[in-house]
Amino acid sequence: MRLHRLALAFFALWVTVGLVVLHGSVHTLVTALGDAANPSRLHLALLAGIEAVAALLFLLRRSMRLGGAALLVTFGIALVAHALRGEFPIHLLVYAAAVLFVMVHGPASLPSLWQLDARADLLQRAGRLRPETAALWGRMTCPQMLAHVNDALRMALGELPTEPRKLAMRHFPLKQFIVYLMPMPHGVPTARELVSRIDHAQFAQEAEAFAAQLERFAERPADAPMPAHPAFGPLSRRAWGVLAYRHCDHHLRQFAV
Repeated sequence: MRLHRLALAFFALWVTVGLVVLHGSVHTLVTALGDAANPSRLHLALLAGIEAVAALLFLLRRSMRLGGAALLVTFGIALVAHALRGEFPIHLLVYAAAVLFVMVHGPASLPSLWQLDARADLLQRAGRLRPETAALWGRMTCPQMLAHVNDALRMALGELPTEPRKLAMRHFPLKQFIVYLMPMPHGVPTARELVSRIDHAQFAQEAEAFAAQLERFAERPADAPMPAHPAFGPLSRRAWGVLAYRHCDHHLRQFAV
């Protein structure tokens, strides 16, 4: 299984668990507050409120482990409370196992051009391309695809200016969902600057440039500012690394490598 599929499965688990727990805790909180006259329900509302905040923290990359730890504590308290009533809510154990898995393995699981193994994977696959390699979808030839990918990397390095577009995907949470999670669809319109020279692309030159562009991307200083994306707007260094990898991977899969 390729890196991008494992990463998508991991992030789907992360987001799904976080949203399910968040929904459940908010529902419990609202229900408990509706019966505020019962003192025992106030304790339930307090625990549900803490769990809701923890779920929100868990969904954010920077606070994922803090939120996960808080969720595990609330699950433990809830399990004890249910056990005292002779109940055993198995779903809490499932949630706890999923949260613990995400805490241990994330969020570095998503392939990125900042990772040596991810770049090596792309180079190895690109080495199987030939000028006549046919596409599984789309109208670009193999040399044209490489020229497009190379220009996208030049854009990511700030060397190829592009015209910004006012789109909903420039904003949270749609931007994060598309950059990190959503599979790249086929045939989506791209910035015209990224296809401006594909009609004159030469395979040997573009193949050599691809390897060089990956190396130059990896050598970019950690404190160097990253350019804005024409569709997504400002992106962090991490987001650029993930998106650039996913874009290269998408087009290599377009040509069955």
